[in-house]
Amino acid sequence: MSPYLFVIAMEVLSKILTKHIADSPSFKFHWKCDKIKLTHLCFTNDLIILCHGSPFLALVLKAAIDEFSLLSSHLANQAKSNIFTSGLSSTTNQQLINLFSYMVGSLPIHYLGIPIISTKLCLRDCSPIVDKVLGGLTSWLNRGLSYSGRLQLIISVLSSLQVFWASYLCLPIKILKIIEQKFRSFLWKGVEGDSKGTKISWSDICLPKK
Repeated sequence: MSPYLFVIAMEVLSKILTKHIADSPSFKFHWKCDKIKLTHLCFTNDLIILCHGSPFLALVLKAAIDEFSLLSSHLANQAKSNIFTSGLSSTTNQQLINLFSYMVGSLPIHYLGIPIISTKLCLRDCSPIVDKVLGGLTSWLNRGLSYSGRLQLIISVLSSLQVFWASYLCLPIKILKIIEQKFRSFLWKGVEGDSKGTKISWSDICLPKK
């Protein structure tokens, strides 16, 4: 029930935001969102609200959030909420911080498991995907898997993590090599992770089954 209730609640917030923006002719969208008139994104329990960096425009959004809070009796968790700005003066930044009372955030942040960052990805930014792959490989549930079982786990589950990230981001070559090495080691030696004794090259393993 929880996801459905969240969708219903966010639909109300979306309508309130749309109404407040329509009632403010001088409202300016974030410059990257102007063409599609995008003000917010929400999924599960994540909500991102966007606008041009101006205290006056931020007041429009805050009025919508306050109205939603009044209707739903729910308040934004200040400990889990952040404000992000770019290219603004220190005075404007401080005005926005005082307006929302949120902590100042820094990139990268994670949305739907994907890091949002304004620069090129480095190895440190990709550590979550490596950690997830390692977690999937070293689970005690995998200790009794045969060769075919380990291969199926790599193909069906663990590779999908890499594909999901790569569908949104250009992953560093070194990260791809690290993940490949972990897969290769797990295939031949299981959870122990010793890659010695490889019987077939990884390039052959990756060929079509036919």
